[in-house]
Amino acid sequence: MPTLEDVLTELCRVVPIALFRTGDRLADDLRRYKDDPSPAVRGECAAALAALLSRFLERHADCLGGPFTLVTTVPSTRDGPAPLVHPLVGVVSRVPALAPRYRPALRPDLTAWGLVRDHSVLLVDDTFVTGVHVRRAASALLAAGAREVVALVIGRQVSDEPTETFCSDRCRLCNPA
Repeated sequence: MPTLEDVLTELCRVVPIALFRTGDRLADDLRRYKDDPSPAVRGECAAALAALLSRFLERHADCLGGPFTLVTTVPSTRDGPAPLVHPLVGVVSRVPALAPRYRPALRPDLTAWGLVRDHSVLLVDDTFVTGVHVRRAASALLAAGAREVVALVIGRQVSDEPTETFCSDRCRLCNPA
């Protein structure tokens, strides 16, 4: 299995679509699409996240590299029973540019199924806080034979200290300033 340093070298990009702080609308949507007691609210939040993901891809898919032959998601590593379909899979399935290439490729323990060999993989995650899960997932995909892994995260949590924010209108790859 590659070391974390190997993964950081091989994982050419971790691309956040938007930055958020605790209490921001995006933070609320990222929490409530999975955890809200109301199915209607979960659906509304999932639709908002899918729209954000779709808009970003319409404008910046070329910035990510590719072409990607497989799209997968980082599975939940929460304790307790896993849902039959992870809510992030529901978000990805609403995005026409991603849905046809989506395949579950990672187990909850972040080991990969063998189906990734020789694929260029777009790894989608909802929230990036420390990066541990996305890096472990990328490492597993590479160890299973993926040719390339690029991680696209919907939201990157930042501290509550004043800092620049960005959204899907400005890609950090094609417009870093």
